[in-house]
Amino acid sequence: MTDGKVSVFAFGAVAQDHTTYRCNVKDGVNLQDDGQLRRDNVAKSKERLYDSILLDTLTGAVTRGDGQREIWRIIQEGSGANDYVLTPPKKGESTVKQFVVNAATDFIRLRAWYDRPRVTFLAFELDTLVSGTCEVVR
Repeated sequence: MTDGKVSVFAFGAVAQDHTTYRCNVKDGVNLQDDGQLRRDNVAKSKERLYDSILLDTLTGAVTRGDGQREIWRIIQEGSGANDYVLTPPKKGESTVKQFVVNAATDFIRLRAWYDRPRVTFLAFELDTLVSGTCEVVR
Protein backbone atom coordinates (compact mmCIF):
# COMPACT_ATOMS: atom_id res chain seq x y z
CA MET A 1 0.00 0.00 0.00
CA THR A 2 1.34 3.41 -0.93
CA ASP A 3 -0.13 6.87 -0.62
CA GLY A 4 -3.46 5.53 0.68
CA LYS A 5 -3.98 3.41 -2.43
CA VAL A 6 -4.09 -0.35 -2.63
CA SER A 7 -2.68 -2.34 -5.51
CA VAL A 8 -4.89 -5.20 -6.57
CA PHE A 9 -3.62 -8.24 -8.46
CA ALA A 10 -6.28 -10.17 -10.33
CA PHE A 11 -5.57 -13.23 -12.47
CA GLY A 12 -1.87 -12.32 -12.62
CA ALA A 13 -2.62 -8.92 -14.13
CA VAL A 14 -0.28 -6.00 -13.72
CA ALA A 15 -1.01 -4.12 -10.50
CA GLN A 16 -2.92 -0.86 -10.74
CA ASP A 17 -3.56 1.77 -8.07
CA HIS A 18 -7.24 1.95 -7.13
CA THR A 19 -9.07 4.20 -4.71
CA THR A 20 -12.72 4.30 -5.74
CA TYR A 21 -15.04 1.33 -6.20
CA ARG A 22 -18.64 0.97 -7.41
CA CYS A 23 -20.33 -1.83 -5.50
CA ASN A 24 -23.40 -3.80 -6.50
CA VAL A 25 -25.49 -5.76 -4.02
CA LYS A 26 -25.83 -9.48 -4.61
CA ASP A 27 -27.61 -10.50 -1.38
CA GLY A 28 -29.28 -9.11 1.73
CA VAL A 29 -30.69 -10.64 4.90
CA ASN A 30 -32.28 -9.42 8.11
CA LEU A 31 -32.36 -11.02 11.57
CA GLN A 32 -35.82 -12.36 12.33
CA ASP A 33 -37.57 -12.73 15.70
CA ASP A 34 -36.96 -16.49 15.53
CA GLY A 35 -33.20 -15.91 15.29
CA GLN A 36 -32.89 -16.81 11.59
CA LEU A 37 -31.63 -14.63 8.75
CA ARG A 38 -34.10 -14.03 5.92
CA ARG A 39 -34.53 -11.77 2.95
CA ASP A 40 -37.51 -9.62 3.92
CA ASN A 41 -38.72 -6.08 3.17
CA VAL A 42 -36.13 -4.56 5.52
CA ALA A 43 -33.34 -6.45 3.74
CA LYS A 44 -34.70 -5.44 0.34
CA SER A 45 -34.76 -1.80 1.46
CA LYS A 46 -31.10 -2.00 2.53
CA GLU A 47 -30.22 -3.72 -0.74
CA ARG A 48 -31.63 -0.72 -2.62
CA LEU A 49 -29.80 1.67 -0.28
CA TYR A 50 -26.40 0.05 -0.85
CA ASP A 51 -26.74 -0.95 -4.50
CA SER A 52 -24.44 1.03 -6.82
CA ILE A 53 -22.66 2.82 -3.97
CA LEU A 54 -19.30 4.43 -4.61
CA LEU A 55 -16.65 3.79 -1.96
CA ASP A 56 -13.59 6.03 -1.95
CA THR A 57 -10.95 4.22 0.08
CA LEU A 58 -8.68 7.27 0.18
CA THR A 59 -11.15 9.77 1.68
CA GLY A 60 -13.89 7.55 3.15
CA ALA A 61 -16.54 9.15 0.93
CA VAL A 62 -19.58 6.90 0.51
CA THR A 63 -21.93 7.97 -2.28
CA ARG A 64 -25.23 6.12 -2.51
CA GLY A 65 -27.07 5.39 -5.74
CA ASP A 66 -29.45 8.30 -5.06
CA GLY A 67 -26.47 10.71 -4.88
CA GLN A 68 -26.47 11.12 -1.08
CA ARG A 69 -22.85 11.45 0.06
CA GLU A 70 -21.26 11.08 3.51
CA ILE A 71 -17.69 10.93 4.69
CA TRP A 72 -17.27 7.73 6.69
CA ARG A 73 -14.32 7.05 8.97
CA ILE A 74 -11.72 4.63 7.69
CA ILE A 75 -10.91 2.72 10.87
CA GLN A 76 -8.75 0.14 9.09
CA GLU A 77 -6.71 0.64 5.94
CA GLY A 78 -6.96 -2.14 3.41
CA SER A 79 -4.02 -4.12 2.07
CA GLY A 80 -3.36 -7.40 0.34
CA ALA A 81 -4.49 -9.23 3.48
CA ASN A 82 -6.70 -6.74 5.37
CA ASP A 83 -10.13 -5.32 4.54
CA TYR A 84 -10.88 -1.64 4.46
CA VAL A 85 -13.28 -1.02 7.34
CA LEU A 86 -15.43 2.12 7.33
CA THR A 87 -17.93 3.39 9.88
CA PRO A 88 -20.52 6.13 9.35
CA PRO A 89 -20.35 9.49 11.08
CA LYS A 90 -22.49 9.54 14.22
CA LYS A 91 -23.72 12.62 16.02
CA GLY A 92 -23.21 12.71 19.76
CA GLU A 93 -20.30 10.29 19.81
CA SER A 94 -18.34 11.77 22.68
CA THR A 95 -16.72 8.72 24.26
CA VAL A 96 -14.57 5.87 23.04
CA LYS A 97 -17.24 3.45 24.27
CA GLN A 98 -19.91 5.11 22.09
CA PHE A 99 -17.57 4.98 19.10
CA VAL A 100 -16.86 1.27 19.64
CA VAL A 101 -20.56 0.42 20.02
CA ASN A 102 -21.42 2.32 16.83
CA ALA A 103 -18.52 0.73 14.90
CA ALA A 104 -19.68 -2.73 15.98
CA THR A 105 -23.23 -2.18 14.71
CA ASP A 106 -22.73 -0.10 11.54
CA PHE A 107 -19.85 -0.71 9.15
CA ILE A 108 -18.74 -1.48 5.62
CA ARG A 109 -15.92 -3.93 4.89
CA LEU A 110 -14.30 -3.75 1.45
CA ARG A 111 -12.07 -6.71 0.56
CA ALA A 112 -9.52 -5.96 -2.17
CA TRP A 113 -7.01 -8.69 -1.43
CA TYR A 114 -4.15 -9.51 -3.78
CA ASP A 115 -5.01 -13.20 -4.03
CA ARG A 116 -8.75 -12.72 -4.71
CA PRO A 117 -10.06 -12.45 -8.26
CA ARG A 118 -12.92 -10.08 -7.24
CA VAL A 119 -13.32 -7.19 -4.87
CA THR A 120 -16.22 -7.79 -2.46
CA PHE A 121 -18.03 -5.78 0.19
CA LEU A 122 -20.16 -6.42 3.21
CA ALA A 123 -22.34 -3.76 4.87
CA PHE A 124 -23.86 -4.32 8.29
CA GLU A 125 -26.51 -2.11 9.93
CA LEU A 126 -27.66 -3.28 13.37
CA ASP A 127 -29.45 -6.48 12.27
CA THR A 128 -29.29 -6.30 8.48
CA LEU A 129 -26.47 -7.54 6.28
CA VAL A 130 -25.92 -6.89 2.58
CA SER A 131 -23.08 -8.12 0.41
CA GLY A 132 -21.88 -7.88 -3.12
CA THR A 133 -19.07 -7.25 -5.57
CA CYS A 134 -17.20 -4.09 -6.53
CA GLU A 135 -15.46 -2.80 -9.62
CA VAL A 136 -12.76 -0.16 -9.88
CA VAL A 137 -14.07 3.23 -10.97
CA ARG A 138 -10.87 5.28 -10.67
